[in-house]
Amino acid sequence: MKKTSLALASAGALAVMVLAAGSAAAEPGFVTGRASLRAGPGGQYPVVAVLRAGDPVEIIGCVSGWRWCDIVWEGSRGWSPGSSLQVLY
Repeated sequence: MKKTSLALASAGALAVMVLAAGSAAAEPGFVTGRASLRAGPGGQYPVVAVLRAGDPVEIIGCVSGWRWCDIVWEGSRGWSPGSSLQVLY
């Protein structure tokens, strides 16, 4: 009985964490100049796509100081320099 209760409690906690993570709101924004969408937060990661000024994006979050931001562009998720992004207010 104890193993079953522990397994159920763990599954419930995991479900709450997944739902909480999925409910975080992305901020709409756009690209301010030509920028690369990369596989990770840094210039050493491969380029996934090249973004153009005015391209709409969803900004998921950014590392401290907006150096790199996790974004979604045309269904692709990756990282772009924060200096190339603007949040819509």
